Amino acid sequence: MIYNKNFFDTTENLEFVWSLSGDGKDLGTGLMDLPPLEPQKKHTILLVSCPWYSHWVNSSTMEGFIIITAKLIRPTRWAAAGHLVASEQLSLPFRHANAPIILTMSESTRLEGERFENTIRIYKGQDWEMEFDSSTGILQDWKINNFPILKRGLLPCFWRAPTDNDKGGGSISYASQWKDFFLDKLEVHTARCHIEKLTRHVVQIKVTHLLKPKDIEDSLLMKRLSKQTGGSSKLVLVPSDETTPNAKIEGNTDDCKQQEINPFWFKVDIIYWVYGTGDLIVQYNVEPNIELPPLPRVGIEFEIDKTLNYVEWYGRGPFECYPDRKKAAHVGKYKKNVLDMHVPYTVPSENGGRTDVRWVSFMNSEGTGLFASCYDGSAPMQICASYYSTGDLDKATHDKELRQRDTIEVHLDHKHMGLGGDDSWSPSVHEEYLVPPLPYSFHMRFSLINSSSPPCSDIFLTQLPKL
Repeated sequence: MIYNKNFFDTTENLEFVWSLSGDGKDLGTGLMDLPPLEPQKKHTILLVSCPWYSHWVNSSTMEGFIIITAKLIRPTRWAAAGHLVASEQLSLPFRHANAPIILTMSESTRLEGERFENTIRIYKGQDWEMEFDSSTGILQDWKINNFPILKRGLLPCFWRAPTDNDKGGGSISYASQWKDFFLDKLEVHTARCHIEKLTRHVVQIKVTHLLKPKDIEDSLLMKRLSKQTGGSSKLVLVPSDETTPNAKIEGNTDDCKQQEINPFWFKVDIIYWVYGTGDLIVQYNVEPNIELPPLPRVGIEFEIDKTLNYVEWYGRGPFECYPDRKKAAHVGKYKKNVLDMHVPYTVPSENGGRTDVRWVSFMNSEGTGLFASCYDGSAPMQICASYYSTGDLDKATHDKELRQRDTIEVHLDHKHMGLGGDDSWSPSVHEEYLVPPLPYSFHMRFSLINSSSPPCSDIFLTQLPKL
């Protein structure tokens, strides 16, 4: 339906254009033949009679969008000819679900591995290698053709640099609540790390992390848990009794002794599947302490080489957008430099995010880099890439104080709290855009890519064999 909301002007001076896309690919565009609409009048078009319908039904894409724009035909006193008056993107109904393309394993995807003290090295010939720290369960290094992709490994993240709206409300603001619970000072404790070679082509690593505030007395932390049953938030950790001592890259870590962490803010169970294809599937199961306030984010953070500054993504854009600020940002395929993704607010804060992202890639000038996507039915991601860390943004009082780092900090969020803005002096994010402290589970896929890799849109449509 097209609605002319003007009180006096008809649509005679507007040209309506449609653009159809599917799975991030352009499928067609054209003019819409519409009768002039009088002020405050509506015109309904049936889907089957739309000019793009034949393009849509004849395509093999799974997810489709139609964008309708209205532009001025002739100049007016307030705008030139061609000025964009209105634009709307609509999601088309799914017509069918294509069978996923399952990647096959062969002798060319056979994995090799070795252990040296606390380092687990998994590799495939000279093509690529990754290293896990078996004492922490953290992926600390990943290289393709000896080029280092990762500069700091994958870690759970629940903090963002507060925005002006986050700070609104004084002692009851979101920022005050977060800092009362020291969400900006979380430290990772590794409770369990178990490595198992499932086949010649797949290695599985299971890790349990506990997160609690760093350098804060437990007695002070316990005061924050006044409603917790029994006044305690204990978790006793016992290492897995599954061992495979004869395998070169399998086994439990020596550091996972029985321990008690009391209290803890988050328990995060992670499963990594490393495939000989150069793919990494990550499953996160997050259990927050129920006494925490609404969370800024639930996701993964890591750092990559600074030369991987060419970002391409399929999601909302091209400009900054967040879960409650995305109506004007259409789903599409976009490209930007990391530097251009930063929004220079006078007082630095969380910025530059893109929401509803299906996949994203970070590449250097030679086409080498990293692909990441939501996976196995998980919801699209909120992404952010910056030369400034979250800590840098939080500490700076003016944008001019920021200094570029030698790495790019990347955030891939399963959940990200909205920005609010009904007013700027109270915590006013609408309930549907809050992230309550509840259990969350999600999958993400990471793949090494180079100039000979398939297009990212094609990689996204493939899956790894389940074991």
